[in-house]
Formats: sequence, structure tokens, C-alpha cells
Amino acid sequence: MFLDDPDGSVDTNHLERGLRPVPMGRRNWLFAWPELGARRVGVVQSLLATCKLHDIDAYAYLVDVLQRLG
Repeated sequence: MFLDDPDGSVDTNHLERGLRPVPMGRRNWLFAWPELGARRVGVVQSLLATCKLHDIDAYAYLVDVLQRLG
């Protein structure tokens, strides 16, 4: 990407920082959920990391989505 776009960043530290909570909580979640629950936690964590990346209030976003689904 950075070869085609000179404004693109070579650095991926911002993405790696977004994934930091996953290994930090791994021991806490080891026996907490079955496989289906673990997949759901992965989806929620992905949504939260995406919200952070785009400067979106994750709580307000999730409340809005859950109210629309309700």
C-alpha cells in the first residue's frame, strides 16, 4: 500500500495496539465460555477496536445497534 500511496503509513503500531486487550485477557477468558461464546467475544472485540480506530464512542454505538435490533 505505501508503495502506491506516498501518504500511507508503513507503521502498523496503531493496529497492534488495538489488538492488545485480546492477549491481556486470554487467561481470564480461558475457561469462561464455550467455543460459540468465544466467537461472539471476538466479534464484539473486533467492533470495539474498529470503533476506537475511527474515533467512535463504542458504548453509544452498541446501545444504538442493540436498540435497533431489539
